[in-house]
Amino acid sequence: MAEAEAAAKPAVFRLSLPAPTYNFQPAVAGTTVEQHLFGLANPRISESRILWRSQEGNTFVYDADSHTAWSMPSGLRYMGKSPIVICAPVPIADADTPVEVEDLFVMSSDCGYLGFQVLRFDHSKPKPFNRITYPLWGWESLPPPPLSESSSVYTHAVLDGGRIICVSASPFGGTYLFDTVRREWMRQATSDWQMPFFGAPQYVPDLDLWLGVSWSGDDEDDSDRHHLCASSDLGAAVAAAVRGEYRPSVTVKHHWKEGLETPVGWNTSSAQLLDLGDGRFCIAKIIYEVVTDDYAECQFIDKSAALLTGVEMVRGAGDCCSSNPSSSSSEEGFRMVVHKSLRYIFCRESIRWVL
Repeated sequence: MAEAEAAAKPAVFRLSLPAPTYNFQPAVAGTTVEQHLFGLANPRISESRILWRSQEGNTFVYDADSHTAWSMPSGLRYMGKSPIVICAPVPIADADTPVEVEDLFVMSSDCGYLGFQVLRFDHSKPKPFNRITYPLWGWESLPPPPLSESSSVYTHAVLDGGRIICVSASPFGGTYLFDTVRREWMRQATSDWQMPFFGAPQYVPDLDLWLGVSWSGDDEDDSDRHHLCASSDLGAAVAAAVRGEYRPSVTVKHHWKEGLETPVGWNTSSAQLLDLGDGRFCIAKIIYEVVTDDYAECQFIDKSAALLTGVEMVRGAGDCCSSNPSSSSSEEGFRMVVHKSLRYIFCRESIRWVL
């Protein structure tokens, strides 16, 4: 940590990928890779179980720890490009004793392919495997998010112990809340307020903060996009919306840019925050280099790459990046430390899913 704090700007190192440990191949080779779906099957139990839906509609789960693959029930439909995979603990209200099951929700992110399904993990039934505690399952259809025309979901969060799934849409539609117990959308809670995050923000209990990659709905000014931001009133905003109260926005309490800049000459196409545990996170960006053709007087994409930056939230005075400690504010009791950045330049491959 001392070395990271001493650096004026964290260096960016080249990354080489090891040989793959597992390959996912469809039955029929094709170019429609956007019809594949990947997600963590139940990350609260194990982060090694990967859900895969092939372009033909076949669904499997692969456990990276045990190198075991299971076929899954059919029924998971195609939901367009970049569907959202959400894992949430769901309480069983009518159970004799309080039990908790983990549901896997798959939701379309754009209005062109409205769809919403859940994979119910029924822990009350016998387990099909002896050494792996994995429940029986089944797909159920749910009412799709009530998106406005030409809108798409850009961020989602699970709140209230798994009771509420909160999604925000752009450019029209605001924020929508889904009750995982009643299995219905709270249409009366939809308003003009939107979450300031891109992708899935992470809640840090020790700091009572929601951390996420920043998002801005203003396409003309994206200077605040794809950095790290924090909010402490996301839960309060959702609670107010559930009560039917109007809430104009979620307040961005902190915003960190220094040390998280995209390299000069490159632009960011997407970014995601990954929780590594113990206050450590990885910001995974997909970036591309834009080159201007002096003869044709036009721009084209020359290269694309993945940029991984490690950050850590530590106790101490201030809330700033470690490379600029003079601007800290001591009353917050924490600060952000930027660690190493790794860049992998794509050759023939590309990254479409970050788990």
